[in-house]
Amino acid sequence: TFTSSNPNILSINGTTATVHAAGEVTITAKAAVNDVYLEAYDVKKHAVISSGITYQFLGKSNDTWEPAIGGGIFKLDTNGQNFQYLFDIDGELVCPMIQNRNGKVFASISGNNNSGLYEFEVNQQNANLIENGLIYSMIEVSGIIYYVKIEDTTLQIYSLNKDLNKALIYSSLINKTGEYPTLIEGLNDDIYLLTHSQGQNQLGSIVSIKLDGSQFTTLHEFSQRHSQYFLTKVDNSYFGIISNNNYNSALFKFSPINGFELIHEFNHEFNINCKLTYFENSLYGIYDGGDANRGRIFKIATDGTSFELIKSFTEETSPMYTSWWGELNLLPDNSFIGSLSVSGENKGAQI
Repeated sequence: TFTSSNPNILSINGTTATVHAAGEVTITAKAAVNDVYLEAYDVKKHAVISSGITYQFLGKSNDTWEPAIGGGIFKLDTNGQNFQYLFDIDGELVCPMIQNRNGKVFASISGNNNSGLYEFEVNQQNANLIENGLIYSMIEVSGIIYYVKIEDTTLQIYSLNKDLNKALIYSSLINKTGEYPTLIEGLNDDIYLLTHSQGQNQLGSIVSIKLDGSQFTTLHEFSQRHSQYFLTKVDNSYFGIISNNNYNSALFKFSPINGFELIHEFNHEFNINCKLTYFENSLYGIYDGGDANRGRIFKIATDGTSFELIKSFTEETSPMYTSWWGELNLLPDNSFIGSLSVSGENKGAQI
């Protein structure tokens, strides 16, 4: 269900929102418990709108919601200069793009009728559809792209070579809906598949898959708490977050040799689902909370000690909200670059 903080500005009937006056409102989406899911966290979207417009909220395959939106591809120097908007996308990016592969860009787009894996020829501003359907994750290993999709109740992983020939290397029935699988580079001629709701406990698993599809092995099945959607590789180990619906998150370390280990329990107020970034024996991440829930950045040693908050976004640094799905990327000068959603002068986004 959807509710508006000010029905005089925007009223909601079912999945249709009608604007009555210009102003600012907060739209809250709430999903109740059902046969498949526990009660979800409320999702709140702040909007600055003009009068005389009707919005339609669209359901997505993972049972979340977003207003009908589009996106685009741009170029930007690492110092923030020479911004160049290249072209529009009728949809939104699902996962990080793969860039500079034969001078092209590969992107997974989620749209109303055009979800799929696209090859973009940036200089010519056109796109080639490689694979229909929602592509959840993709990585490049030794010049080969690997991507994962779900067809009905089957999870599938494909390889895509430089000639754009694809091959199915892994297929498995999923035992619970709402899955959002992620691919990560492995250790020995393999890739890792991280799931959120598979395995015997339906709380997620880590599966090793040989690059040629000849063998796969379940390395770990999560218990008590769900795996989140990211793993960060550091040497021969992986770090990630597990949590449940009670804001009960923890940091774990995993390796095929030493297995699974919980190394830090976070405070219950923390809602953490970020991709961790490694630098000099520490992990960095973005999560919610802080001043008006604008977000914070934390730092923690890889042995789970020395947890500290190193940045809390304020009204001056982030007029709106950061995203707890955020990601920090390390630049060559040992600084970080990250993004803030629903922020900036135009309530769009900031880098």
